[in-house]
Amino acid sequence: MEGYLSRLFAVTVVVTVCSLSSYKGGKAAKFALAVLLVYTALSPLSAISEGFGGLAESEDFGDISEYEKTYEETAEAAFCSGIDSLICSEMGLDSGGVRVFCRGFDFKKMRAELVTVVLSGRCVTADSLKIKKLVSENGLGECEVEIEIG
Repeated sequence: MEGYLSRLFAVTVVVTVCSLSSYKGGKAAKFALAVLLVYTALSPLSAISEGFGGLAESEDFGDISEYEKTYEETAEAAFCSGIDSLICSEMGLDSGGVRVFCRGFDFKKMRAELVTVVLSGRCVTADSLKIKKLVSENGLGECEVEIEIG
């Protein structure tokens, strides 16, 4: 149990340092880090709720890389969700008509190589140049806007 908690504490410290270093970053980066921090803080509850998840019986927690992969996937999803929220709030769009994907996500910098924003429904009339500018000015990565018809 001690090993698991020390790993959890280490990840929490790393996320906190990243959030402090991105203080001058955009709103979406702060939102993504906040979601990741909440996830990190609440993740032990699932193991504890099911008869301690076998933690009391064994100190061997396996390979840490599977935990890192889960945190990175969660961070990427939170990053995309934060960009979605930022675009919808700044542009006054319905969140159902905006989807965000990223390629080349950098966990340490909370930045993506390419952010793709897909507009559908009533959101297709949104100003794509303003969306590109909003994403790139917040330091989230290069942005492309696609329109989904149908």
